[in-house]
Amino acid sequence: MITVLGLHYGHHGSACIVRDGKLIGALSSERLSRHKFSHGVTDEVLDYLFDSFGVSDIDYIALSDWNDQFCFHPMKVRHEGKIINCLWNEIYDNTCLELEVDFRGKIVPGYYIGHQFAHAAAAYYTSPFDEAFCFTLDACGARHKNNSLISYGKGKEFTSLYCPGLMIGVGYGFLTEYLGLGSQLFKAGSTMALAGYGKVIPRVQDNLDSYVNDCFYPDLEKDYHQWYLALWKDLSGSDKYFSSEDSDSEKAKDIAATIQFIFEKAVLKCVNEIDSKDVKNICLGGGSMLNCVTNSLILNQTKFKNVHLFPGCGDDGGAVGSALYVSHHILKEERFNYTDAEICFLGPDKPSVEPDYAYIAKQIVDGKIVAWCNGRAEYGPRALGNRSLLADPRDFKNKERINFEIKNREWFRPLAPVVLEECVSDWFDFSGKSPFMLFTAPIKDPDQIPAVNHIDGSARIQTVSEATNPYYYRLIKEFYSITGVPILVNTSLNGNGEPMVETDEHALEYFNRGLVDMLVLNGKIYEKENQL
Repeated sequence: MITVLGLHYGHHGSACIVRDGKLIGALSSERLSRHKFSHGVTDEVLDYLFDSFGVSDIDYIALSDWNDQFCFHPMKVRHEGKIINCLWNEIYDNTCLELEVDFRGKIVPGYYIGHQFAHAAAAYYTSPFDEAFCFTLDACGARHKNNSLISYGKGKEFTSLYCPGLMIGVGYGFLTEYLGLGSQLFKAGSTMALAGYGKVIPRVQDNLDSYVNDCFYPDLEKDYHQWYLALWKDLSGSDKYFSSEDSDSEKAKDIAATIQFIFEKAVLKCVNEIDSKDVKNICLGGGSMLNCVTNSLILNQTKFKNVHLFPGCGDDGGAVGSALYVSHHILKEERFNYTDAEICFLGPDKPSVEPDYAYIAKQIVDGKIVAWCNGRAEYGPRALGNRSLLADPRDFKNKERINFEIKNREWFRPLAPVVLEECVSDWFDFSGKSPFMLFTAPIKDPDQIPAVNHIDGSARIQTVSEATNPYYYRLIKEFYSITGVPILVNTSLNGNGEPMVETDEHALEYFNRGLVDMLVLNGKIYEKENQL
């Protein structure tokens, strides 16, 4: 048995376990620290992971964004006998640095690969494809090669091809801040949401090629910082940044729509320029590819017919990508054919009992907001049915209540629908499946499900099958039998600025704040009258 420990030490700190070529568990540091996007890894994270998955010995360590300032546990990293304190933003392309790691009293062989390469490896090795190209893009980074990458996988082999120099993820992040929405790490999704309310500035449409070409910086000596500063001045008409009070103004809406439009067109240009020959499979990764509107355009408007994303496609996926690259490309372990559940539910298993679906569904019909915490936690930022807030999509007031009273977030943020997989094409202009909530689709009759209808008549859909998540599926089916609607509102189980709930204790603490009407915890029902 070969066990590889993957560790990521940048923001979105994380750790994972790959055993005999299979990803068996992963944890983001924020889930235990309760501070969103926590840097690095702690002993608490390692102990939680090791205890949960029965790990007693480590054979190899795969590092991502190594920086000893964010190593909150005893560990030393050496290369050719010399202690290495930081490798962030130093390794690119196909370079794989061999290391010696002093880990918990044992010298363990280690490997380090580049940031974008780790994103791409996480996407490729969790995909169902035996051959695929990969496109990855991030929203921040100090150097060009740390922000985008084209790579290619076939079987166990995986290789970096070239860096396209696409910097639109960086521009999107900084314009998010300049719009007054908040940090680029936290709030890029708000820009995507706000964009639906605005109109693309006409001069950008008239000169689209120029704006798109300006997003590419293959020349490593060129200062791309001046580009996004000039873009802001061009779109806003001023050097002045918006305050939070102005962040949802009509002008802000139009700027958001415009930067989203440029983002989409630049990404499509980059993907369409891949010399893919007859390969129709593409894997997407990096935090910028949480932009589900753009993912849908790649699915529908490029030569690639099959698109895969690892649900933890942000920087927390670095630990996973590094570990899977070591396992498959270096150690030649056989790849594993994952089910959807096996790459999105990576927290420790929890014993559960069958809940009273009829009772819970009736409470949702009657207007209750339900906190649903069941089994293994999701990996990545999207609630996929094990750490979710659930509500009736037919009542628009549920959107207002969740956004204003429960989550205390912007009024323009949409809520997502979860739909029975077999019913998706009846309700949305979408065929197939979207198990990780990373694609959008037009709603066929928005008036029937107003709580999940975005301003443009679209929704960020999640499909669910009984095989992937039986308890979640059966609850939605029970709601369907009562209402004729095979859909629930699904948003993440957390408060404003908090990471998603991880443990049972977190779920109970959340419920006892009194913000939701009911908690279903591993099948057991708690209601307001029996709060602890």
